[in-house]
Amino acid sequence: MNKVNILQELNFQKFFESVSEAYMVLTPEFIITAVTDSYVRKSLKKKEELIGLYLFDVFPDNPDDPNVNGFNNLTVSLNIVLAEKVPHIMDIIKYDIPLPAGGFETKYWKVENSPIFNENGEVSYILHKPEDVTELVLLKEKKNEAALKIQSNIMEEEIKHITLNLSIANNEAEYQRNKLYSLLMNAPACICLLESSEHIFSFMNPSYQKLLGNRNLLGKKVRESVPEVAGQGFIELLDNVYSTGKPFIGNEISLKIDKTGDGILSQTYLNFVYQPVFNFDNQVEGISVLAYEVTEQILARKEVEKLNQELSESETRYKALSKELEIKVQERTEKLIQANEELRISYGELANQNENLKTLQEALLNRQEDLVSKEIELTRSNQTLNQFANMASHDLKEPLRMIRQYVTILAKRYKDKLDKDANDFIGYTVDGVERMEHLIKSILDYAKLNKLGIPIESTYSQISLDRARMNLSVAIEESRAVITNDELPSLHVNSVQLTQVFQNLLSNALKYRSKDNLVKIHIGVEKKDNRWFFSVSDNGIGIKSEDFKRIFLPFHRLHSNSEYEGIGLGLSFCKKTVEQYGGDMWVESELGKGTTFFFTIMEF
Repeated sequence: MNKVNILQELNFQKFFESVSEAYMVLTPEFIITAVTDSYVRKSLKKKEELIGLYLFDVFPDNPDDPNVNGFNNLTVSLNIVLAEKVPHIMDIIKYDIPLPAGGFETKYWKVENSPIFNENGEVSYILHKPEDVTELVLLKEKKNEAALKIQSNIMEEEIKHITLNLSIANNEAEYQRNKLYSLLMNAPACICLLESSEHIFSFMNPSYQKLLGNRNLLGKKVRESVPEVAGQGFIELLDNVYSTGKPFIGNEISLKIDKTGDGILSQTYLNFVYQPVFNFDNQVEGISVLAYEVTEQILARKEVEKLNQELSESETRYKALSKELEIKVQERTEKLIQANEELRISYGELANQNENLKTLQEALLNRQEDLVSKEIELTRSNQTLNQFANMASHDLKEPLRMIRQYVTILAKRYKDKLDKDANDFIGYTVDGVERMEHLIKSILDYAKLNKLGIPIESTYSQISLDRARMNLSVAIEESRAVITNDELPSLHVNSVQLTQVFQNLLSNALKYRSKDNLVKIHIGVEKKDNRWFFSVSDNGIGIKSEDFKRIFLPFHRLHSNSEYEGIGLGLSFCKKTVEQYGGDMWVESELGKGTTFFFTIMEF
């Protein structure tokens, strides 16, 4: 079995607990964090009666022994390990252990305490190795009896032999433990152990720590200490392995990880194995992770595939160009032959072509006269249209003014004298008259766009924008809108029309604002070639893409009058105005995120 297979099957905690010798792992505060099964048996305790408890609460001094000194001697040894960061072997000490049924059993121990360092060289744990030498001590005490002197010598030799064997076994176990630990820490693979269903890091080698940006992760949950993996599927895979007890093998899986601590995620690809770790009851208690980074291989393969694709496309283009060149050469040859034939035309044919040219010139002069005549007719038509609009406006306003006057008289004379429905009807009538007056004014303004002779002047567009903002000052203040703009240019347009364009676009942005956000509007401008590109952006309710063209048609509205007031002429007016100056208007929007209206004006 190769190194990778061995690491995949390895369970470091299970290996530690199954060591034949008695070992205990303590924190610097003398809290028991791990024990071998052999230690559990020798302590006459259960494992749950040891883990997480203070050492001397579990093993107090025997109160019935007046000469007891085990607590003090063991404390001194542990403090030497913490202070000097070196192993300490104690002389044989008497330390009685409590019996499950009560009382204490006399015990003698040979104890070795060794430091376990973290990555910073600090002592993070103490490895406590007690060796029960009670029988040896009792045998030595019997040596004082003269009658058993010879037997004592024999037993002494046996004790030495046993001690030697024990020492050899302990050294071998320590060597294997160190060898295994070194193998894990120096392995090129990324290895870690996760405990419990919360997936808490209990061990990781330098390769794994480097993969996750050298973060301090021991004792922390994956969800909290590596939050960027959420949503990438890894937490769900760990949960499934823990709940089913079945391993998972992933090949070339994408991982986006923050390796530098600046919040920027790096693209990484991994081959990995999630292997469940079982306890003595065959229940899953953790997961071992073995991973290899294969980012370079994946990127190299993709680059090769890209190059192969480009090579194939280049070959196809080359064949097409060769074929096209062949066709063009053939066509050019045929054209040269045809040109040579055309050069042979007679003088009579040239004279005939001159006559045709004179005929075309006469037709062109006639066409120009027709255009002048149509321009005069268009001017007369526009004048007639404007006269009709003015007349219609006057004829409609007079009846409306009379309706408003009499409805106002009704409201003053009979207020609170009629029932509630009558008061509501009067209010509806007044509201309808006001909307009709606004509609007539908007139609008249829209019709005037066709009128010739509108004064065009050098207009500083910032002044037009300021006038529009002043006209809308009440609405801007009520909505607490924040309006910003780029440095705006001077244009050769009618200043009143430009003010109306800005005012319509700002009014729409204020009207269709989002209830959840502070209103923000920005007017931008950029020059491209001989055109100025304006943009008016907001963070309002937005527009559906299928309505982008419909909103510019006269009297087309997307909302009822009960939702938002209006008649549907504002955007039509804006679009028709900018078209008078050789420009265009369009919209880009995303529903719920805001809208940007664009329009262009030629630079004259």
